[in-house]
Amino acid sequence: MVKGNVMKSWIVLLLALFVLGGCSFDPIDGKCKKKLEKLRQKPRDPRLFGVWILESDKDRLKEDKDALVDFQVFRSDGHHRTASIILELERAVSNAWYTEKDTVFVRRCMSGNFQLFSKSIYKVNGDTLTLHTVSKRTGDVSKKAWVYVQYEE
Repeated sequence: MVKGNVMKSWIVLLLALFVLGGCSFDPIDGKCKKKLEKLRQKPRDPRLFGVWILESDKDRLKEDKDALVDFQVFRSDGHHRTASIILELERAVSNAWYTEKDTVFVRRCMSGNFQLFSKSIYKVNGDTLTLHTVSKRTGDVSKKAWVYVQYEE
């Protein structure tokens, strides 16, 4: 029984290292990271800069600071991250974001592979951000809107 638990612990540890290492591991001589840096030079709509919280999560966070919520962080330097708790907002990010017309693109390197993470049609109205996800496979725009509001600590 102990031998089985030790084996499970090693497997979990190795999986965790693989997942965490995949965020920064780039076996293609840095080409993936260079592509992300180049994308960070693309134009970005400054109205998206900042931290956004899913509107339906805002009140829940007021009640419980440790609640799992949906944050989108669009930094002015072209870095992007999603977060589910407040503590994750300041962690390092490796995704790049940019805008073209009414579309926001988020790209990332994962285990050395350069890929499109998300593509959404966006609309900013004051302190409200509305995102409609675009399917990577079909290109169809989701009818469901994800509504975010500007997050202020």
